[in-house]
Amino acid sequence: MTAPDRRPRLVPVACRTVKGAPDGIHLATMEWLDNPREWVTGPALCGQSAEQGALPDDTPITCTTGAGSCESYRDSYQRVFDGRPTAQQELIDNLRAENARLTAEMEAAHTAWLNQPILRHCLYPGCLREYDSNATLCGRTPERPTWSGKGWLKVRQLDGDICPDHAHVVGNTITPGPHLPRWDYGAADAPSFLRCPCGWNSPPVRWRRFATEAWKDHVLTAETA
Repeated sequence: MTAPDRRPRLVPVACRTVKGAPDGIHLATMEWLDNPREWVTGPALCGQSAEQGALPDDTPITCTTGAGSCESYRDSYQRVFDGRPTAQQELIDNLRAENARLTAEMEAAHTAWLNQPILRHCLYPGCLREYDSNATLCGRTPERPTWSGKGWLKVRQLDGDICPDHAHVVGNTITPGPHLPRWDYGAADAPSFLRCPCGWNSPPVRWRRFATEAWKDHVLTAETA
């Protein structure tokens, strides 16, 4: 057998003026009292004295205007009866949840910005290979397998990088390749020269990038000859 629902609830009640004239329909709490084992209603939520006993649930409420009306208190009382947090606490909880969501989005965006690919291209003329230097330096797996930094060499003399397919062109400082250049810096304001082991020399240089481009042209000619 199901136990009767004895939880307090809001019900419509009738109110009268001090002279006994009808004064609208208000809201009041109705509670079960074990002694005398019956339902009783209290004063209207707005503070006005109300007649004992509840009206039918579908009776229209007339005390609905203003901050101190019965209707203005309905939500607060109903939340208590339902075991829900107050409107203020619910707002605080929602704001906290929204703050947590926005913080997570901001942290994710910041992490994505920090981890965004920084692509370095191969120095060899015409080569389209590239690698993610950001992922390589941080020890992360790049987003694409083709962006792997494995086997790439940094050629400081040329201020760039060269891919594994063309690494043999420059080799390294221990085992230099046939075209690993070196700088011959001019004294004072004299121009500098980029010199290749194969005997090639760049024109007089006052801008490093010009020498790099001249070296590329030389390598392309030498490798395809």
